[in-house]
Amino acid sequence: MHAYFISLDRKRLFSSLPEKEIDSLECSEFTVFSSSLISTEDSAEVEKNLSEDLHALVITWFQEKRYIFHLILSAIIFLIVYFIGSVGIRDSIPLIDEIAVALILSILFYFFIRKHDVKASVIKEKEEQIRRKIEMAENTYLVFIRDTEELYSSLKEGKEGRRILVNKNEEDLFLEFRLFLTQSIKREDRALLKALMRDDEERTTHFIRDRKMDRALFLTYKTILSGYQILP
Repeated sequence: MHAYFISLDRKRLFSSLPEKEIDSLECSEFTVFSSSLISTEDSAEVEKNLSEDLHALVITWFQEKRYIFHLILSAIIFLIVYFIGSVGIRDSIPLIDEIAVALILSILFYFFIRKHDVKASVIKEKEEQIRRKIEMAENTYLVFIRDTEELYSSLKEGKEGRRILVNKNEEDLFLEFRLFLTQSIKREDRALLKALMRDDEERTTHFIRDRKMDRALFLTYKTILSGYQILP
């Protein structure tokens, strides 16, 4: 599992635990990437932020594990309701009403049991297992994170920015980080993501001036999402 720590003035960017990679919960190592050694204070902040994502992720993991079980129970409910309806209810349109009612009830049952079928002992055990991995996480340095922090500093000082430089062996990690960042911005502010993805001066001005967003942070986001350069 990967996490990314980037220091941009007083803002700290972390990737979330990988929501779409539930199987990664089974891995044995956790790595936090940064531009340099993370201080004790920042390390505590990283652990706190990652731990906040942990509960929801583990519940999702548990539900994925129980998907077939939930599906079978819902199918049983469908058959029971359909059988009772077809035997006990006489109507002018056979099958249609029974199938419709059985289907609706089975779907409702599926979502109900998916939400409430949470075994506290299993969830707690998995959370503790991952929390120990987070506490023992390896700290590894990446050139593109250092470059991102330097880019933000130069933009903060009013200097011209540059494209992000990425070592060839770090390219996959950069693309993963850029995907995490895109998903994070999309969850928080779709309009901001559209402004970042388009070369739209009016939208850019709106976010920097009218919404009082940090200009250097906005342009750093835009640079990360717009492209990168592979180091020779």
